[in-house]
Amino acid sequence: MLNLAAIVGITGATLALLVAAFSLGMARSPFWAERRQFALVAATAAGYCAFDVALVLNLSPGVIAAAVQVALAFGIAQCVAWIRYLAAADGRPLRKAEQRMVAVGVVIALAGFIPGLLLTRDLFVVRVDWLGVTYRTPQPTLVGLACYGYLAAALIVIGAGAARRWSESWQARLPILGVVTLGLLAANDTLTSAGLIRMPLLLDIGSVSIIAIVGVMHERRFAANVHSLERASAKLKREVEERAQALLDAQAALAASERLAGLGRLTASVAHEINNPISVVQHSLERIRSSSLTLPGVPEELPRSIDSGLAATDRIVRIVRRLLDAGRVSSADTVHAEPFLVAPVVRAAVVMVGRHLKGVQVSIQTDECVTALGDAGLLSQALENLLVNAAQALDGRRDSRIRVRVEHLQTHVRISVTDNGPGIPKAVRGRLFEPFVTTKAIGKGSGLGLAVSKGLMRSQHGDLALASTSGLGTEMYLQLPWTDREPAAKKTPPPPVASAVRRTMLIIEDEVDVRDMLQDMCNLNFDVIAVASVADGLAAMDRGYRPDVVLCDLTMPGGGANDWLGHWQNADVAVAARTVIITGGPMTPEDDALVVANADRVLYKPFTMARLQAVVGEVTAS
Repeated sequence: MLNLAAIVGITGATLALLVAAFSLGMARSPFWAERRQFALVAATAAGYCAFDVALVLNLSPGVIAAAVQVALAFGIAQCVAWIRYLAAADGRPLRKAEQRMVAVGVVIALAGFIPGLLLTRDLFVVRVDWLGVTYRTPQPTLVGLACYGYLAAALIVIGAGAARRWSESWQARLPILGVVTLGLLAANDTLTSAGLIRMPLLLDIGSVSIIAIVGVMHERRFAANVHSLERASAKLKREVEERAQALLDAQAALAASERLAGLGRLTASVAHEINNPISVVQHSLERIRSSSLTLPGVPEELPRSIDSGLAATDRIVRIVRRLLDAGRVSSADTVHAEPFLVAPVVRAAVVMVGRHLKGVQVSIQTDECVTALGDAGLLSQALENLLVNAAQALDGRRDSRIRVRVEHLQTHVRISVTDNGPGIPKAVRGRLFEPFVTTKAIGKGSGLGLAVSKGLMRSQHGDLALASTSGLGTEMYLQLPWTDREPAAKKTPPPPVASAVRRTMLIIEDEVDVRDMLQDMCNLNFDVIAVASVADGLAAMDRGYRPDVVLCDLTMPGGGANDWLGHWQNADVAVAARTVIITGGPMTPEDDALVVANADRVLYKPFTMARLQAVVGEVTAS
């Protein structure tokens, strides 16, 4: 019949086996590989407790001696396992002293399975009356005594190795505390076996208790690591989702940019062919309109028809310009940013689109001193587009109102445009800034304005976004970096010097109709010579002709403005400085670079007489 001591021993062995199984399961993870060594510690402790139960059972002396000798072998093996586990927990190889202890311990543990080598069959009986337990302990042989000495030395080695980690944390102090505890329990068992005291043998249950404590500590660390891993996994999942969404957004933006770039390349190839005849048509209509004002008997509907024709050509020009802008925005990185006052740009933009704002009450709220960092021209272009969109949304509504507000928001300047229109349909809000997405009726819009404007703002490290929209109206805003730098003072060209001599002009244009149109426009103020190629122009210059200003087409079959300016920048810089580039739009990166470098001396076809006179006036005045 099992007594209390036997039940406690068997329970301890079972508990140690459970800890061993749990540790072995943890060791499958590469992050917990050292738990494999601890599983061996728990398994050897289970063997020690299981066989040590023979001391309190009514068995024959031979069986008791054999069982307790095996228990002693498991105890020595447990010391070996402890040494290996502590080294693995430190992430280091075994030291030389530890290597020797392990080698000797393995030999002794194996010797423990040889009957009679460590213990004799002579039993020493110890009764613990107050517990009701009788221990019958076999007496050790000389080899057995050496084994007990090994156990003492092993405890010292284990304690010395653990003492180095005393200052790290309370978990690191557990091994040394365990060694001290085991030493005290071993002393108790030795004194009890010698009959000097009447106490139960506690070494087996003590070793299991220490293993259980360490196992619980491992379980808590494991649980904490699992929770930490779950949090890290959730965080990683969120980051992956965010980065995946960012990648999708970037891919969508890249696809849109590639579409715009392809569109820009296609448009650049045909813009020259479109803008040249449009220039002629526009000039011809303007001449007819100006002549009709002085001619008698002109039908009343003629001026209206002319205005309709001019409006149509103007719309064609705007569409081509937006297509060209789309290509430039997609291929450009950033523009040269300079500080400028925002208020004058806002007012000028409102004036520029004034004909679209008829019947609309426009209010401007701005601080005159707010300075932004960017390109004032590009901001004006984007703002004009927002104003035209707002006006078209208000078409046919009474009490139409548009408010333009300029705000300084810490590091940014925001220009918001708010209307009281019907709002933007939900179906297109998410695709509002994609090319060719529009809410306007067919023939009323190209769907490029917002896409191009957003690109223009981003090229200045700014943005264009939808702030809010509902049935009560829509608010959109432009945003640019704020700066406290003072805007550069504008260079005012000197006034033209009055001269009784008419100025001279050389026009280089391969298209006959455009060349005749330009000559007709400029004959009023200049003595004009018009030629069809750069070679003809150079020939005229070789004959001693020195015009006050040169109009040179950017792209021509035999070479354009690039060839002309390249020649004169080496031969006579003054001629290059008096050259105005006329173009329907750059077709190559080299042409685009030339236009950017000479931005103040570029006329985009078709252009008005006023614009021509302004640019030519600046060139001749300088």
